[in-house]
Amino acid sequence: MEIISSKTQFDLKHIFGERSITFDVNAKDSTGKIYNFEVQKDNSGATPQRARYHSSSLDVEYLPSETDFVNLPDTYIIFITEKDLCKKGRAIYLIERVDIATGELFNDGEHIIFVNGAYDNPDDDSELAKLIHDFRCTDADQMYLPELANKTRYLKVDPKGVEQMCKLMEEMRTVHFYLHSPA
Repeated sequence: MEIISSKTQFDLKHIFGERSITFDVNAKDSTGKIYNFEVQKDNSGATPQRARYHSSSLDVEYLPSETDFVNLPDTYIIFITEKDLCKKGRAIYLIERVDIATGELFNDGEHIIFVNGAYDNPDDDSELAKLIHDFRCTDADQMYLPELANKTRYLKVDPKGVEQMCKLMEEMRTVHFYLHSPA
């Protein structure tokens, strides 16, 4: 599996009064699976209902007119939260629909995942635990994953990277000011 396309701040504008949304990251892999990544500082933005809405919006976006429903792509809604949304102390929560009577998976292709950004278990040396650690880490020398450490070092230490980051921050500040200034 390989990511073949990705877009940040991907807008799904609805024209008939339905709520529009903007995905932090929308991606598609080589097998046709669709991914929506949302990074949430405040857990209130990562509700089960929001995950459901994101999932249904992807279904509408990626099923062309007159296409049979069996051709709906598998979708993955992935919320990365700063705190443990489910409060069970796990690194990741995998949400699937099940037949309540039998406990069997419904297998409709919808997958919702919540990643606990506060997860910190010193006995867990899994790749996911290392990635969560590195997302929280501000010092590249304390990171486990070389790719993330190198990019962090570039953006925080290397003069070219610092300049690039400053330009991005200025653009974000300008856009934020423009969007939130009185008309």
